[in-house]
Amino acid sequence: MRVLLLHDYGTLSGGAEVMIVALRDALRSRGHEAILFTSTARPLPLPLVSDEQCFGTVSPLRRVLQAANPHAVARLRTVLRDFRPDVVHVKMFLTQLSPLVLPLLRPFPSLLHVINYNLVCPINTKTLPDGTPCR
Repeated sequence: MRVLLLHDYGTLSGGAEVMIVALRDALRSRGHEAILFTSTARPLPLPLVSDEQCFGTVSPLRRVLQAANPHAVARLRTVLRDFRPDVVHVKMFLTQLSPLVLPLLRPFPSLLHVINYNLVCPINTKTLPDGTPCR
């Protein structure tokens, strides 16, 4: 199976990054073709371990790219065309890749691996504006 993994960061700088790289490596060890697509942003001075990258930054420009990263769209379009994944596994995309990449995934079976509350609780407090917990 051809699996494309999408994640904001390609450095082993946090638990989510360690997990997505471990998933890619485990898929490969089981005979699957798996590639990891990330931004080039480096929250820590560590090497990139992803297979494909688009422009990303931890500078103040990051706030603009969070809303719409045209570099991610252009590069992901090429990766999707060339790799032709059977499935796309999206982990984190809100801080570098941006929601702008999601429409590109329409033709592909995709899953979103939700690891935090940002999608339903934008300030990530685990509570909705009326004070009820996010579930």
